Amino acid sequence: ADVAIFGAGPIGVLVAMWARTWGAGRVMLVDIDQSKLDFARSLGFAETCNARAENPVAWINDSTELGADLVLEVSGSAKAFEQCLLTARPFGQVVLMGNPNGDMALPQDAYWAILRKQLTVIGTWNSSYS
Repeated sequence: ADVAIFGAGPIGVLVAMWARTWGAGRVMLVDIDQSKLDFARSLGFAETCNARAENPVAWINDSTELGADLVLEVSGSAKAFEQCLLTARPFGQVVLMGNPNGDMALPQDAYWAILRKQLTVIGTWNSSYS
């Protein structure tokens, strides 16, 4: 399975490690901070994309047959959420983990991707407060 992770901070790298441990065929990391991507590369994650330097949607869709099987949004970025929907394969899964720092807007094309590709969008709370 192809796994794409938008966000290469601590949570994204941990998710990448779990994906690799659980047998993902490919683990692709996207971030806008090159130092985070360099750190991920030092851990053996060779497939990284700097979203400031290249289009991550084109990068993932060109390097996979139909898009990623599982896409995780761990940055809390509205743009990354949109890009996750556009890079998931038909009948793929998108997991939302990132904590947004403001309102999330979804362009029509991204919404249509949910419908036309019949995506499963799952939310998970990555923090616990007592």
